[in-house]
Amino acid sequence: PDRAERLATRLRRWVQLRRKPKAERRVAVVLYGYPPGLGAAGTAALLNVPRSLHRLLSAMREEGYDVGDLPEDPEELLAGVRDADARADSGQAYRDTAEATLGAASVGVDKLGEWLPRQSQEAIEDKWGSGLRRSGIRTMGDQLLLGGRRCGNVWLAVQPPLGIPGDPMRLLFERDMTPHPQYVAFYKYLENDFGADVVVHFGMHGTAEWLPGRPLGNMASCWPDQLLGGLPNVYLYAANNPSESILAKRRGYGCLVSHNVPPYARAGLYRELQTLR
Repeated sequence: PDRAERLATRLRRWVQLRRKPKAERRVAVVLYGYPPGLGAAGTAALLNVPRSLHRLLSAMREEGYDVGDLPEDPEELLAGVRDADARADSGQAYRDTAEATLGAASVGVDKLGEWLPRQSQEAIEDKWGSGLRRSGIRTMGDQLLLGGRRCGNVWLAVQPPLGIPGDPMRLLFERDMTPHPQYVAFYKYLENDFGADVVVHFGMHGTAEWLPGRPLGNMASCWPDQLLGGLPNVYLYAANNPSESILAKRRGYGCLVSHNVPPYARAGLYRELQTLR
């Protein structure tokens, strides 16, 4: 029964999105950010993110969406999002920034507890510490720091880090693992606080669809379902990667929008490699 209810919820949200006036629609754009700290924030495979993002928001403005005051320079737009993401790693810098001005967001651990089923909260606390505040990942007191930049009714942010030093891929492949509290708060914020009508995952590829759970046929306990199940999810994905994009569709409920990729050409051999041939 819960799967039928989940499907009905998703269908209802897509219908509501279509009927809602464009000027009132709230859109969350999630940028790729893995691996953390290595210049990957705001990048994507085979996609010029600054120019593509700026063109998307400009086109949305022409269609009647409220995207606020866009900077003319695409790099400046992306730099603002990256800066907000970096501030989420520095509690004092975050505190000194006017949240209402820049759109940086945070979620209290008590509020996150209200948004989560008891079983999910217990699973997170079992892996990351009691009280949802002990992970040490983008926390400041009782606040989980999300970063983000607000542009009218659009919220731009970098997807949270996986949060496991040394071997972050464990989070994706160990079934008894859970995402850390800040990661969960990020997605719960989109729906329950920001009030997103749709989330746009911008480029190949993020990590939400790879989170622990069943590989085929999400259940209510699967983390992609818990974080994305009720939200319309538009996923911008390279056209030449159907094997991984089907995972974004199957586990992340993504509506895939493909894009062209740069042309490929044989690079040829040189020096010693040419001799070996």
